[in-house]
Amino acid sequence: MKSISFVKENCIDEYEYRTILTPERVKDYLKEGFIIYSESIGQAIDIEDKGYEAVGGHHVE
Repeated sequence: MKSISFVKENCIDEYEYRTILTPERVKDYLKEGFIIYSESIGQAIDIEDKGYEAVGGHHVE
């Protein structure tokens, strides 16, 4: 099984909020056979960890 881990991005500018992965993109990776692991990567743009878990991703500390 293939897996990908996404880490939280460090941001220098407090007004620049972005994430590398959205729950919708997790679905795309899962369809391709990947297991997705991620830190709390969407909180700055109001995507909670449970949003990723709801589509099949796994939260890691």
